Amino acid sequence: MRLSIELTELMELPHFDTGIELKVQSALLAGRQLIVVVLPDRDKSRAASGYLAQALEYPLVRLGLALSRRLIEVLPRRRPAEVLVAVRQIVEAQKSGGVVLDTIEVLFDQQLRQDPLGLLANVARNTRLVVMWPGAADGGNLSYAQPGHVEYRHYAQAELRHNGVEVILKEDRQYQ
Repeated sequence: MRLSIELTELMELPHFDTGIELKVQSALLAGRQLIVVVLPDRDKSRAASGYLAQALEYPLVRLGLALSRRLIEVLPRRRPAEVLVAVRQIVEAQKSGGVVLDTIEVLFDQQLRQDPLGLLANVARNTRLVVMWPGAADGGNLSYAQPGHVEYRHYAQAELRHNGVEVILKEDRQYQ
């Protein structure tokens, strides 16, 4: 398995658009603390997150693995109470003004009983977060999973505004 990808290969990915980098940089310049990037192809989104982290000069954190490593030592009944602290520590350990977060699906695990967006907004108070969203965006709303699924989450545009979330889509649409 090859661990690196060349910039020229990334630029050839059908979903990747250098305009996304410019939109993220614009949102950062506007003072946004929590920026959510939604790309249609989740597998290739992971490669794009590496490029975006490099372009922004932010560390890339694969949250699923990092958080799982922290929580494995915690008793299952205590894990929900430890998630926010663990995520905050993971982000702060990067010692950077901003972090790109990918593989955040673990935050939707029902056993952890979290509000993923609220948790990310809380962490973003101290460190800027650029989050690769594993779900979809439609009409200014964010969602994860399908209605009826145990992990389904839907965030309306008003809730995103309340949490100070900037949503950047692969398409030329942008919602605040």
